[in-house]
Amino acid sequence: MREELLDVVVRKRDLQGDGVVVLDLARADGSALPLFDAGAHVDIHIAPGLVRQYSLCSDPADASLYRLGVLKDPASRGGSVGVHDTLLEGRQLQISLPRNLFPLASGARRTLLLGVASALPR
Repeated sequence: MREELLDVVVRKRDLQGDGVVVLDLARADGSALPLFDAGAHVDIHIAPGLVRQYSLCSDPADASLYRLGVLKDPASRGGSVGVHDTLLEGRQLQISLPRNLFPLASGARRTLLLGVASALPR
């Protein structure tokens, strides 16, 4: 079975914080993107043979763009460095459909999400 890929373009690129690039991806043809649930991620096809997963951090109800943030990892095996060096505004690329390996429980009365930051060696 062959994975369905979406053709997207980097509509906006913004450096934020210490080594984090935020990318807004939209469909190359301007059509709506598939909706996703909180916690979903996509596979980014950065270069031939170089595919990495990044979490979506945009509004799940907004089908006009996918936003993701990527930290430039000093121990990168090519993924985060490739994103920082090659995914410039206007660049076209392919991504997978969104998928969610850790969906929120729909019947829960409340949900608590925690984020943990770790210091990277410099």
